[in-house]
Amino acid sequence: MNMLDSIKGVLETLAEDTEYPMSGGVYYGVCNRQSLPEWNYFVFNRRTVTSENNHRFTDRYEVHVVHEDYIMEGYEVAVVKALKDAIPGLTLAGDITFDYVTRGDTQSVVEICNIPLKKAKKVDDGG
Repeated sequence: MNMLDSIKGVLETLAEDTEYPMSGGVYYGVCNRQSLPEWNYFVFNRRTVTSENNHRFTDRYEVHVVHEDYIMEGYEVAVVKALKDAIPGLTLAGDITFDYVTRGDTQSVVEICNIPLKKAKKVDDGG
């Protein structure tokens, strides 16, 4: 299974959790749904691929937890733990940050938690 499918699978499992459901689902890149009853969902994406040399690369990803009002305290840590437990070698790549927007033309506040992740890989050049 490739990395993006692995991340998606973990987030889909978290989204279905009855203790803290993310009823809006899981999206790659952007949420492309025009109408959601609640803005409670995950978005994940690739960020960069960096190279130390021609054989070692680091893939960087981001997971965004989007939730109306606020995200339950400590939920970001639970998301990181679930991802790290399921995907060997995946680590946190920096500070977890938060952004805030309003939902469309409403006064509803939406909190967005940005989780940077990374995974190193070796590439055999065949030579």
